[in-house]
Amino acid sequence: MTLRERATSVGLPRTQNNPPHFVGCLVVRYCCIQERKRPTKYDKLDVMIESEQQTIAKDHEDDFYLMANLFPKRTGLPFVVWVSNRGRARHDVRVKVARGPKAQSSDLISVGIRPFIRVIEGTLDGSDFDLLRRWIELNFDTILQYWNEEIDTGDLMDALRPIV
Repeated sequence: MTLRERATSVGLPRTQNNPPHFVGCLVVRYCCIQERKRPTKYDKLDVMIESEQQTIAKDHEDDFYLMANLFPKRTGLPFVVWVSNRGRARHDVRVKVARGPKAQSSDLISVGIRPFIRVIEGTLDGSDFDLLRRWIELNFDTILQYWNEEIDTGDLMDALRPIV
């Protein structure tokens, strides 16, 4: 249940223009008043985590069609890699991975590449992660230039090197 749905379910007025974190704080306050207790740092942390998850989901919706998809024949990987430029992103450089080219935004595995390579959202088994890590390390500078909009998609395609 999203924070807005939870706010509505506990009887809070509709707050369409407020950010998720603000709505979440209202939910925490309301629920704590109902339970006659003070909000704890854990209640607030839950709201912040849920708010961040909703922001990540929103980022997927916003940038899905702005990404370049790289097929296995270009990367040497057993899956499709999606890369994008910074655009309106509020996070650092990432790549996304999908099992096939016709993936939905919910099918993408988000992988951060700075300051170290790590899975941010989704799951990737160990061998696939190792392959992806090797490919990212091989193409790190190119991915970063594309992220910073220093090169276009054509230059990206020309500069990428597949793993062997």
